[in-house]
Amino acid sequence: MQFEHPDHPGRRVRLGYCLNVVPAEDLAGVELALDRVAVPLARRFGGSGAFGVGLYLPAKAAFELGLPGGAADAFAGRLVDRGLDGFTFNAFPFGGFHAPGLKRGVFAPHWHDPRRREFTLAVASVAERVARRSGRLAGHVSISTHAGGFGAAGRTGAAEALAAVAVDLAELEAATGVRVVLSVEPEPRSAANDTAEFGELVAALLERGADSAADERGVSPDEARAAVLRHLGLCLDACHAAVEFEAPAVALEAARAARVPLGKLQLSNALRLLDPGANGEARARFLALAEGVYLHQTSARLPGGELLRADDLPDVAQQLTRGRSDWLRAEEWRCHFHVPVDLGAAPEGESNLGGGLGTTARHGAELLALALSHPETWGVDELHLEVETYTFDVLPRDVRGPGELVDNMERETRHALAGLAAAGWTRA
Repeated sequence: MQFEHPDHPGRRVRLGYCLNVVPAEDLAGVELALDRVAVPLARRFGGSGAFGVGLYLPAKAAFELGLPGGAADAFAGRLVDRGLDGFTFNAFPFGGFHAPGLKRGVFAPHWHDPRRREFTLAVASVAERVARRSGRLAGHVSISTHAGGFGAAGRTGAAEALAAVAVDLAELEAATGVRVVLSVEPEPRSAANDTAEFGELVAALLERGADSAADERGVSPDEARAAVLRHLGLCLDACHAAVEFEAPAVALEAARAARVPLGKLQLSNALRLLDPGANGEARARFLALAEGVYLHQTSARLPGGELLRADDLPDVAQQLTRGRSDWLRAEEWRCHFHVPVDLGAAPEGESNLGGGLGTTARHGAELLALALSHPETWGVDELHLEVETYTFDVLPRDVRGPGELVDNMERETRHALAGLAAAGWTRA
């Protein structure tokens, strides 16, 4: 779905739902996700124009589509025939996204491994075919990826590899006319923990990364830097920013200061708990949400503003067992546990999950409103807005809400539509 605003001529917003919500390991799984949720969801909204989807292509599917014989062209045709607009892609988890044990391997392979670059370029090739088959050469296609792995050490080799991919994408645009923006996603505890650290990564890309890419690809350093500034961008995830207590205005300013495009804004919602020391029942329910698939990084803000950090929910429980009472002195805990974006949005919604738990929906709504009212911060003509809640299979039934998966996705999409309407954006 596309949206326009009378005060922002020449600007567009594209809205879609990320299909990593459905497990998929190969092309057949991707096609099943399209038919199982994307098409039924699209029918509920109708209207003119194609319905937006964020396509998660695991490596097996991406490489399968890259085989000779027109597989990618045929896939692009089937997507158009379904009435779907694949304007944004996810090339983050290599595979096994919904499988037990993912949490410690979610960043593998890292950027120093050639397979990460090969996978990313395979997804870019599919994205280019989909854009051309859709007749959409204006604007850009976004692909989200990670910054390198766990901690600052994960940046090793990332700047060089990402800059080389930027040069690859510049060559792809020169050959096809399709601009792909590879959008790096800051994530708590990763090589870009927040948007400030993302800025540090961009600086490294423009320095040693561009020089390395120039040597490897036989272009000038200036050409490599130009490729970085045009084809490397930011994927700003509202859940991730909220977990690190980044104020929406601060996150957007960091994106602008980095001088690269805001390739994608992911509308997502984190779990929160106010005054954990005084609410033992809610604290127990918060910690009981630990599960074995996804990594649930948790941050706590102390009265003076200092942040405590843990890699996962069991780590918080372990610290409490060891007598770390500072966690109980915190004003608030926030956890990287995606919950539906419509939960906690009402003014009285602090505890709408029950048992004293709440969400960061207001943070997400403020971030979206700021982005929609300041297109000058995008660095591109289109804002790609993607709803991403992939945790329905591990959420307690009373948290995920009534109905089946598509019912939940519809409520979230309508919540995003309400945010667009409140900011004056109407369906084009």
